[in-house]
Amino acid sequence: MAIQPVPVVRKVTFGKIQAIIHEIVRHIDKDGRYVYRCTYHLTDYEVTPPIKTGTAWCFFKEPEITPEERRGKTPEQIRRLWAKKFVQNLKNALGEAVKQYKANRDVFRL
Repeated sequence: MAIQPVPVVRKVTFGKIQAIIHEIVRHIDKDGRYVYRCTYHLTDYEVTPPIKTGTAWCFFKEPEITPEERRGKTPEQIRRLWAKKFVQNLKNALGEAVKQYKANRDVFRL
């Protein structure tokens, strides 16, 4: 079950490439689990002039907290752990998007 509120993340940096986040929306998949859709664009300062991509989307799963991780923690500590895992899942999804962008960077120079 989702713990609210979703952490506010506006920008994630990967070296000189920034993922600027427009919004994060929660959805329910066909199995009843929560997934999140992140709308973003990339700004690449590794090249001159900088490249700004169009808007794109990535999806990532809701973080899971195991019973072992919950044991002995207050609700606030569990909420902070959930938020930390949420941000890590977001960074992982955006990291994959940056890898795809780097592999196809020449397309954006046209």
